[in-house]
Amino acid sequence: MIGNVFSSSAFTDILRSDLDPFGALTELVAKEFRDRFLAVLHALDVQSAAPLVGIQSIDRTTTFAETDQTARQSFAQFTDSIGERIGPDAAVSLSSPLLLAFEEIDFLQVVLHQFFIVFVFIFAAIGCVVLWTTSSAQVQELSTTSEIMRTLGMPRSQVQMFGCLISLRYLVVGIVLGTLLTGAGLLLISKTLSKFLRMPARAITFVPVLLAVVLGVVVPCLGSLLPCSRIAALSSRRNPRQRIGKKESSIIVKRLQNFGWNVSVLAAASIMTIYGAVFYFFLPKSFLEEDYSLFFGIMNISVTGIILGLVFILQPLQECVQYVFAFIFVSIGKACNFIGRISTRSERCLFSCVRRNMKNHRRRNRDAALVLSFSMALLMFAWSFTKVQIVGITESIRESLGSDIVLTARDRSIPLNETLLREHMKDLSIQNVVKKFTFITFPLFKKLQVTGIAEWPISEPLQVYGIDKYFFETVFQDITILSRNPMDPDSDETLFQLLQKSPDPKAEQNEAMLESKALNTIPVSLSEGFRNVFALESSSVLQLRMQSLSFMATAPILVEKLPAFIFSKFASTISTSPLVVSEASFRRFYEVLGQRLDTEGNSMLLEESMNKEMSPKQRLLILLQPGSSTRAVKDHIQMFGTDRLIVRDIEGNLEEVYGLEKMLMAVNAVSLIMLSLLSGSMLFVVFHENGKAANWEMGLLRALGLTNKQVFQILSYEYVSLTLSGLLSGSTVGIVASFVLVLQDELFRGIRQKISFPFLPNVILCFASLLTAMISTALAWRKICSSEACAILRGG
Repeated sequence: MIGNVFSSSAFTDILRSDLDPFGALTELVAKEFRDRFLAVLHALDVQSAAPLVGIQSIDRTTTFAETDQTARQSFAQFTDSIGERIGPDAAVSLSSPLLLAFEEIDFLQVVLHQFFIVFVFIFAAIGCVVLWTTSSAQVQELSTTSEIMRTLGMPRSQVQMFGCLISLRYLVVGIVLGTLLTGAGLLLISKTLSKFLRMPARAITFVPVLLAVVLGVVVPCLGSLLPCSRIAALSSRRNPRQRIGKKESSIIVKRLQNFGWNVSVLAAASIMTIYGAVFYFFLPKSFLEEDYSLFFGIMNISVTGIILGLVFILQPLQECVQYVFAFIFVSIGKACNFIGRISTRSERCLFSCVRRNMKNHRRRNRDAALVLSFSMALLMFAWSFTKVQIVGITESIRESLGSDIVLTARDRSIPLNETLLREHMKDLSIQNVVKKFTFITFPLFKKLQVTGIAEWPISEPLQVYGIDKYFFETVFQDITILSRNPMDPDSDETLFQLLQKSPDPKAEQNEAMLESKALNTIPVSLSEGFRNVFALESSSVLQLRMQSLSFMATAPILVEKLPAFIFSKFASTISTSPLVVSEASFRRFYEVLGQRLDTEGNSMLLEESMNKEMSPKQRLLILLQPGSSTRAVKDHIQMFGTDRLIVRDIEGNLEEVYGLEKMLMAVNAVSLIMLSLLSGSMLFVVFHENGKAANWEMGLLRALGLTNKQVFQILSYEYVSLTLSGLLSGSTVGIVASFVLVLQDELFRGIRQKISFPFLPNVILCFASLLTAMISTALAWRKICSSEACAILRGG
């Protein structure tokens, strides 16, 4: 139904914060965005505009508590305002992470909303059918009583009131049942969110409250008030006007059919026309306006339509399968001598009795099988949907990290022993366990989206070391250093010098260019390049012409603020440290920024950052061979001790990464319990009514010579056959719907997944359904054996 919506690091940042997913941006999110802004500003080391931009970013993001549209407009104005200070290109570079975060918030809202709304629809539909069937059965019992009361002279209004009062008693039961089930589900989901996702319970209160209203008020009202009108109609059958109206209505329907108007075909055509119009108009509208909620809502309706359509299509086949199961059970009973010593005539009539019994209860059995098939199909689809999303999360994390296992030093002052670990990883590579491994040195890398030409003023001497020639050739077209102070064009001060000269033959030519005072710019060719270290003096400007959209800037101060997922696969290709700004430059920037922040009362961030150590920290990213186990790697590195290292297996401990798997599985567990209760209550009501309707028939069969065991077998064959045929039909529909979901996910993400069959939930639902069938059989059998009809027909 929904593709891979957990695909970027912004979503991870949002999940790690205390964000209310159904609101817009809050102050807590503003803090995360403030950290992003400051990290980018630290890396850029903007001279004078940085403190102003940082403070204004804090002020502007805290006002994003309105709707998304208003927030986007405010965000655009904010980008324009900082663009006047630092230029439009730099403004777009700074604001792009926030702009992408808006889309992730939209996706998060849509996923959680649609996930719960689907279950609201499921429970409402099944609850309606259950209450309707229960009320209809009550109406059938009251029809004879109503006729007797009318014959005895009771007015029609009193008869109607009597029927309505009896039928409305289901309203109280429905409200209590719906409120209890919804409260249990809300409590479990809230606890899961607060424990694993660190979200407040109010984050998802709207949809569960809607579920409580639907299950507790709307459905019981529909299930009670509609049968009330039927009771009123039954009590007025002798009214001549009522009979004349029904006769005229039937004549009108027949005339329409003579003209070629079929009511069922007309209804189906109308539904198809409305649905086609919705698709033709609203689907392009959702793309044009980027309304993800509308788009995924249409997709949800489509999948629900697929499930309902297949259930109705398989309904005739389900009845045939029911007869087949009954025949198989009778044959097995004969072969195993379960029937006992009875006459050949009774043995022949046994299957005929079962088939006759099923035919008499065809309408109720059809409704029960429909609900059971629908429940099983939706259960399988919900399970597949959850597993697809969990696999999507795992693949996204692996794609962003470029690894299956992350090995991190627990103490930031003690880096990993790279030499020893590299030897161990090489051994595992020879054993075809490890496909690739990469060492990354902290501080954390931050991907910065920049286009065109970026010019960065240098306020302090900029130390650049460990230049990877291949990295710069891939990312940049050239590096240009402005050799004169842009604020003082007449200055003849030499601002650029190489600390370590290249052995390239053209190095002397480059040195001569550096000593020239007439040049305004000094182009640096990477093919000639320099090996290790160079420095930029104050008041110079570093200008980079981008060849691609990725530049890795560092943020050493905010190592603990940013999550590990911010690493990209691009970073794993870098064996040495990229561009790094000196610590002195950072400290001076914090001093300037701290003076501005103190006026706002936000000096805590400054104190935390200044107290943090600047020591290096290493991380080992390991990519396993397909089919390899993580245990071999874990056993291989146990010699380093668990007190200094953290080993995180992404697939094995997904809750450490998100906790979303726990939440989705908890929702599935609650849904399974509610589906089992609703389906079981539906089956119990139907089987109970079947037993009451078969009271005289079973009494007659007992009078003709059938034993109690044979009566029990006739009832059990009917009930178990109905249950198994409904479960089989629902499983078939669920597999088809899950296959459609897998194809849609492959279209979104390009990764083909296998259909996940929910073995344990299916076993639980099958066991609950069969247990309900056997309990209903036993209760009906006891009632038949002790009924007055049986005693009268036997002459007792």
